[in-house]
Amino acid sequence: MLAGLDGRRAVAFAESNPAVLAEVYVEGSPPYAADVASLRSLVDAGNRARPVRHELQEVRLITRTAAGVTVEVTDEMPAYDVVNSAGAVVGSDPGRGPKSWQVELVLAGDGWRISSLRGA
Repeated sequence: MLAGLDGRRAVAFAESNPAVLAEVYVEGSPPYAADVASLRSLVDAGNRARPVRHELQEVRLITRTAAGVTVEVTDEMPAYDVVNSAGAVVGSDPGRGPKSWQVELVLAGDGWRISSLRGA
């Protein structure tokens, strides 16, 4: 589930398409707003990022309710490139090492969405 959501997020950044983020997050949630702002900044500069993805190392269920689940996730983010509309690399991000998060997910009409993220 999380890998699939992260894959859709990667598509949003690779295609400079903020609308795809609505397939990842609950619209209006803080993580949705943060990613939309980051993506719009790239788009406004005529750029996109690839591959923006997380490598999941561990996922542990914390709670399950009728409304959704909370999991603790440890992931890493590999380095990625920022490219312009011609595909030329104009910058890069070094990525980051392991970090743990608490991720709340809710079941939407057509699948799971992230409703909140916070450092664990």
